[in-house]
Amino acid sequence: MRTHGSTLNVQDLQDAQNLINHIALPPQLPQSADSETITINSNLLHLLQDVTKNFNHRACTAWTSVSKMLSSLAHTEQAKTLRDDLLGAYLTALSPGDCFALYLPLHNCATLVLRKNSETVVVETFEVSLANESVMSAQGRVIRTFPARAVACPASRFFDASFQSQFQLVLRRLATEAPPPRYSPTSTKSGATLHEERDTTHPGFVNDYLMTILSVIGNDHASITQEKHVRDDILWQKTNRPWRRAHFWLFLKVAVLRTLSNTLDMAEARQKYKQMMVEVVSRLLQIACNVSVEPSMLSVVHKKLARRALKSEQAHGGFSNSGVQEVSEQARRVLE
Repeated sequence: MRTHGSTLNVQDLQDAQNLINHIALPPQLPQSADSETITINSNLLHLLQDVTKNFNHRACTAWTSVSKMLSSLAHTEQAKTLRDDLLGAYLTALSPGDCFALYLPLHNCATLVLRKNSETVVVETFEVSLANESVMSAQGRVIRTFPARAVACPASRFFDASFQSQFQLVLRRLATEAPPPRYSPTSTKSGATLHEERDTTHPGFVNDYLMTILSVIGNDHASITQEKHVRDDILWQKTNRPWRRAHFWLFLKVAVLRTLSNTLDMAEARQKYKQMMVEVVSRLLQIACNVSVEPSMLSVVHKKLARRALKSEQAHGGFSNSGVQEVSEQARRVLE
């Protein structure tokens, strides 16, 4: 549950447990799909908003672009539809370093519109959730590379009124219309080919449709890619719909990382990203303490925070965040 604005106010035990499941991946996970996906996605988004607004935006202006990206995403998610006025306003308001992020669940795809500088706009796309077979056949974490494809467009042509009208129409259609059947997952039963609702949609239609239109005014762009070692699970027992880690959470993390790297070099972007994730787990631990989750779950989050802080210290020097240390001490007292 949350209050108005971007402040996350989790007071419900189930909401806290869902956040722990999707961020920390404890040993005991649900064995069927979540029923409150909209609430979970909203809480994940507002958790990131709460964390990033506390960073020093003057010392690192990239955080301003991240906050702006998350704010526009929160408005589009809350509206449940890509309203003409919102979409046009967010795209035309992009300043150098900014990003407009759009999640297209019907296509299992994400689109990022990155304003590189005053002359260039780069549009990137990537698959959000891998097919079940790719996840189940992996040994441990799955290595993902982002983005999958990018097109660079001259800003003068991208922001031309006639092109914007066409581009925004395409985005609105992608947000509301499913792809043709050939992009949908299938299974074979008794010799018949059936739609497989438990698997993921192939994101190819976005490349075939959106990126082809962009190629009219731009060119394929060799974006500097970023690797992520992604943990995922597909769990089901006596259910038709398996539990999977929130696709939206991966989308959010990649969107933040790509926005940071829009103005920072790759090494600094990853450093800022990892610092953010320490703060995310610290905030999650604070929530877990406040709503009195099971000690075993509290311990999982506490250990994850310790690992995150240690990795940050080893990679980037001494770790001296007093707020994180206070939350860790609070959890330790609860566990004693």
